[in-house]
Amino acid sequence: MKASNNRSLNRNKIDRYAMALAYEEMGKLNLTISAEMEHLEIETIKTVEAFLKTINILIKNT
Repeated sequence: MKASNNRSLNRNKIDRYAMALAYEEMGKLNLTISAEMEHLEIETIKTVEAFLKTINILIKNT
C-alpha cells in the first residue's frame, strides 16, 4: 500500500490510536473500581459482623 496524503486516512489512524488509549484507560479505571469495591465489601462485612455481635450481646444481657 502506498503512502497517501489523504487526510481522512490520517484521521482514521489517529482515531484508532485515540480509541486504543481510551480503552486502555477505561481498563485501568475498571481495575481500580473493582479493587475499591472489593475493599468496600470487606469493610461492610466487618461492620455488619460487629453490629450483629453487638446486638447478640444486648439480647443476651436483657
